[in-house]
Amino acid sequence: MFLAFLFVVGIGAKGIIVRPIPHIDRLPTNRINTVFQDSEGYIWFGTQEGLCRDDGYDVNVFRSDFKTPGRLGSNDVLCLAEDKAQRLWIGTAKGLYLLDKKSYTIASASIECLANVPIDQLLVASDNTVWVASGQHLFRISADGKLQKIYVIVNGAGPGRQFALLEDRRRQLLLAVSGKGLYRLDRK
Repeated sequence: MFLAFLFVVGIGAKGIIVRPIPHIDRLPTNRINTVFQDSEGYIWFGTQEGLCRDDGYDVNVFRSDFKTPGRLGSNDVLCLAEDKAQRLWIGTAKGLYLLDKKSYTIASASIECLANVPIDQLLVASDNTVWVASGQHLFRISADGKLQKIYVIVNGAGPGRQFALLEDRRRQLLLAVSGKGLYRLDRK
C-alpha cells in the first residue's frame, strides 16, 4: 500500500505534455467556439466558419457556401450536443439545426421561436429531452423535436449570459450564468 502511494505521488508530480491538435490546419478558421466528441469517437469542432468533423484521417467541413447555400442559417457554430438517436444538435448564431449522422444531412430544427436567434448552450438530458439556452430563455424539446415548454431565466441580479448548462447526478438541471451564479431549474 505504501508503494502504491509513492507511485501515485510520482505520477502526479510530472508535467502535462501539450501537443498541437492534428489536422488543425484543415479547419476553415482558427476560431473554435466549441469541441465535442460524439458517441462514435469523432471529434467535432464548432467554428466561426462552420461545423467540422475530424475522423482521425481528414476533416469534413459542413457549412453554407456557394456549393451548399442555406445548409446553416449561420456558419458561426456555438454549441453541439448528441441525442440517443445519434443526431447532432447544432446551435448557431442564427438558430438551431440537426445533423442526421446516417445521411450527414442538416436541417433546421423547425422550432419557430428558435429560428434566427443565437443558441448559447445545448444539453441532451438523461431522459433524452433537449435543453436549449438562448438569451433569457430555456427551452425544453422532446426527443422527437417538439417544443414542450419555455422557461424564463429569472435572477435577481439582472440579465446575464448563459455559459454552462448541465445535469447533475440527481438529474437536476443546472445553469451557470456568467457574473451571476449557479441556478437550478425549479420544475414547479
